[in-house]
Amino acid sequence: MASVFKSPLATPIGQRLNTAVSHGQSSIDYPLVMEMCDLINDTDHGPKDAKSAFKKLIFANKDTGQVLQCLAILDMCIKNCQRRFHKHMITKDFVVEIAKLAQSSKTTHNAVREKCLLLIQSWADTYRGKEDMGVAAEIYDQLKNSGVEFPAVNLDDMVPVRTPPSRQTSTPTQQTSAPSTQQNLPFSQPSGSYPRQAQPAQQPRQPPPPPSGPVPPPPSPYSPPHVAGQAPPRG
Repeated sequence: MASVFKSPLATPIGQRLNTAVSHGQSSIDYPLVMEMCDLINDTDHGPKDAKSAFKKLIFANKDTGQVLQCLAILDMCIKNCQRRFHKHMITKDFVVEIAKLAQSSKTTHNAVREKCLLLIQSWADTYRGKEDMGVAAEIYDQLKNSGVEFPAVNLDDMVPVRTPPSRQTSTPTQQTSAPSTQQNLPFSQPSGSYPRQAQPAQQPRQPPPPPSGPVPPPPSPYSPPHVAGQAPPRG
């Protein structure tokens, strides 16, 4: 079923994207962008409508601030949407347009150029070796071989990521596992650590040495009872 909206910015996603970039380089409205991600993930035309809106506001926009804001939102959506959106965006025609924007003489704002190169670099690292989206790595290698210098990645500038929840439902099953033999041990050696040193064998206990000097006689097995007032018998 074709979309009933004629303008890319008239769709629910396009409207939210247009609103999000309306303030130029001001702070990003994260809740609004998360609404976009939900629409992209939950609607049939979400990925297609989002790509059309992004192309409109990036490649046909003369406002440098809005272009930079839109690139940042695109980065957020890529990192917070499902794979079917990635397959719509990471295509040869779109990545080539991003590369052209980075190399265009009309791109006077250095921040836009850097953001485009960072996106290509990120996509190349993520999708290298994957048939459906490996074109990002191919374009990255071509730019690199032609002498394009890619900016260093600043971890402080990375956009927040919200992993989409899985839609697969499964019935939890109880699993019976054997009790661990190390559960009550005070120490269990971690995997990969150095082996414990062998303890020395315990020496057998030696008998005590014989006493020195005369040995006293053993006590008499019978002793007569002692009567009060009498001297004890001599032995």
